Amino acid sequence: SFTYEGRTYTAYQAQQQMRKMERVMRKQKDRCITADAAGNKDTFTAASIKLRRQKDIYEDFCKAAGTYTEYERTFVQGYDRHLAAKTGAVTRAQNKFKNAQINLTNGGNGGIIKEQNSKPITEITDKAIERVPKVVVSGYTDEQCGYIQQQHRELLKYARDKNNCNEVAFVFRKDFSDRSEYLGTDDSLNLGTGLIGKGNDIFVMHNHPRNSSYSDRDIHLLISYDDVKALTIVKNNGNVEILSKTPSFNIANAKTQLNRSFKKYVKNNTDAEINKAISEFLKNYKEGLEWIKK
Repeated sequence: SFTYEGRTYTAYQAQQQMRKMERVMRKQKDRCITADAAGNKDTFTAASIKLRRQKDIYEDFCKAAGTYTEYERTFVQGYDRHLAAKTGAVTRAQNKFKNAQINLTNGGNGGIIKEQNSKPITEITDKAIERVPKVVVSGYTDEQCGYIQQQHRELLKYARDKNNCNEVAFVFRKDFSDRSEYLGTDDSLNLGTGLIGKGNDIFVMHNHPRNSSYSDRDIHLLISYDDVKALTIVKNNGNVEILSKTPSFNIANAKTQLNRSFKKYVKNNTDAEINKAISEFLKNYKEGLEWIKK
């Protein structure tokens, strides 16, 4: 055991704390990706600063614990070297936040610690699988909508039986001729090169272990990848949300609208503000996206 910031940690507790810190870093990388894609400099700057702060805290904690950092656990698809360099440039330019960084490292600000807290994942039950509804989605036949329902149920069963109820994704070609499966953690999932070679009008479905709505990373995936036509969430409680592009979808218009929503609602880069911005974007952007909640 060891003591850090007045608290004594066992080896197991230290590992759990590291996993929480790594989760926060993945989240901030997601924020950077979405803000950069939308051209929102303020949100990108705020996310970059929080990412740098969390890295400092993480490294300080690992040093106190006498263990190695595990940055491979913070990998996020789309956060490449170019974006990492851009993030680093932002944090280096923000000298006015140096004192805030020191206070955070010393436990002087509880914001970061609070962000690490998360609800427990919902265990997937047979009842939840059975209650997954059939949803009528524009552009798909009744037979295909029935197949989507079947696959949503299969995805929950797959997540329960093969990934401890954590995130799983199924990726389908346009005609649902084949299916690729991907396993993730409780809050993230990496498709790798899974979208390459699938053609156009790709259908992606995944589960959200904590039953949340679309994340900023989800929105980035849908609007930034031309070949992805639909992205669905089947929640661990059996509820479903579907986002699909209609023929009038325009990526430039979508990014402009997303940027406006972020500028209006995101002031301190909190989860609540990000969720509000995403929710308002989905409510207000009617030109090219169909949003269904069941």
